[in-house]
Amino acid sequence: MRLSKGFIVLNLLLVIVLFLAGCGQPSEPGPIGPTGPAGPQGSTGPQGPAGREGAAGPEGPTGPQGPAGPEGPAGPEGRIGPAGPCGICGYERVTEEYFVPAGGFIRETALCPTGKVVLGGGAQVVGEGTRNFKTVIRESVGGTIGGGAQYLWLVAIQNDDSVGHNIGIFAFCANAQ
Repeated sequence: MRLSKGFIVLNLLLVIVLFLAGCGQPSEPGPIGPTGPAGPQGSTGPQGPAGREGAAGPEGPTGPQGPAGPEGPAGPEGRIGPAGPCGICGYERVTEEYFVPAGGFIRETALCPTGKVVLGGGAQVVGEGTRNFKTVIRESVGGTIGGGAQYLWLVAIQNDDSVGHNIGIFAFCANAQ
């Protein structure tokens, strides 16, 4: 099919008229059409610059105690200190003699010198050798007199023999600090 020259010219004029009619006056925009479908995701862009440092957060709870550290080196030897008190010194034995008649009883003491304390004591038959003297110690104890001003050893002894005996009561005394 071949188109005539007249038909082509007529169509060309029609296109020019339509073109000129649309370019004359601006027209009002039409309504917004519906949103089209989302396009494909693009590639990741380059990393942006670091932001500025933020404010410090609150202090956290105290953590558990750590293990003990290694032992440190020994320090230098210290100087010798002053001499201490004597502890127990000035030890002595104090003896007092008493006569106990046959069938008799005594309760007597041996006194420590003032300022010394009693460490112990006792009693024995004096100057008669060795045998059964039929004497019985009923009490043997340390104590004080004068509100604690002087220490002593007290002995109570019963003589069940038919003869009297000399009895030595003794106290062991010392300066004690």
